[in-house]
Amino acid sequence: MQRATASGLLRTRSWIGGQAWLVLGPVATAAAFIAILWWGRYLHENIRIAAILFIILFGTVGTFLGNRVRGWPAIEAHVATARRSWASMNGWRYVGQRTVDDAVIGLVLPRGWVVKHTIAAIEGSLEGRDARIETWALGSAPGSKRRPSRREVVELAASTGTARLVAIRGGSTIDPTLVQPKWVSPGEFGTAPVSFSGDAEAYERWGEEI
Repeated sequence: MQRATASGLLRTRSWIGGQAWLVLGPVATAAAFIAILWWGRYLHENIRIAAILFIILFGTVGTFLGNRVRGWPAIEAHVATARRSWASMNGWRYVGQRTVDDAVIGLVLPRGWVVKHTIAAIEGSLEGRDARIETWALGSAPGSKRRPSRREVVELAASTGTARLVAIRGGSTIDPTLVQPKWVSPGEFGTAPVSFSGDAEAYERWGEEI
């Protein structure tokens, strides 16, 4: 699916760039404010006060407009337009904002985040299986220091039906960055650590092969 922004393409770090407008505006305003306090010693008091008020006003308005034009709201609008167009051309349905299944959240979302809402969700069928594409607006969970973020999520129904079996195999169960989903729980087959979540009967039948 084509990803769109004002230039027609959603770049890899577009969400990060969009978030930067919330930081750049206040930083630039603070820098200008400090500069005018320093150089303002040589200006008439009325001129210095007028300059300070202008900087505050310009910084506030500039931050607001920059966020609207290049920030997350603008990117969300472009993504919604692109997905709505793609859905109509490919027989999918545009949903927009919806409630996310808690089971899906627990399966894919790293610890420390919560889903605030979804953005530009579309639903359809891929090779006979139900599929969904959407963006999650993430916020910090209670007690976490995660920053607000956006994540693209693609969901495809398993060909095995309702049984769910997921395993992660690796050389270490240590997760210092807390990027593993909440469902991951360490187990072992032989000397290779395995993390597993899913249907117990399917696990008993296929665990060794996995």
